[in-house]
Amino acid sequence: MPLAREFRHSIAAAHRTLAAMDPGRAHQPFRESGWQRVELLGHLIGSCLYNHVRFLNAVNKGSLAVERYDPLGSVRLHNYAALDWEEVLDNRRIHNELLARAVDRMPEAAHAIECRLEDGETMRLDELVRDYLRHIEHHIAQLA
Repeated sequence: MPLAREFRHSIAAAHRTLAAMDPGRAHQPFRESGWQRVELLGHLIGSCLYNHVRFLNAVNKGSLAVERYDPLGSVRLHNYAALDWEEVLDNRRIHNELLARAVDRMPEAAHAIECRLEDGETMRLDELVRDYLRHIEHHIAQLA
């Protein structure tokens, strides 16, 4: 499946799953001593924003050297625990749709751009995009 279609398919499936979840459980931890479910959903927004910048920089600069992302700081600063599930879900959908537009317009040649991650590992941009999709699936499984 072409990368852009795979991306759109994955984020749409994720949204359907998240939209079907009980908003009444939003402020319950998804696991013992873990974030509230709405905070984990908020983390998915932070991850989307972080990856959006990574993908854009890779395409526009022809390479990527990644800075470390602080998910705990992001969730804390945004205070997702004070928000309703539906508001956070809508924001997640909007940000991922915007990111999907960027993935749609990535030239095929950009898929091979080498990205150096914060741990020193390197991967191609298309692998980085698919890694983001796996990250979403991982957290949705935790929420489900």
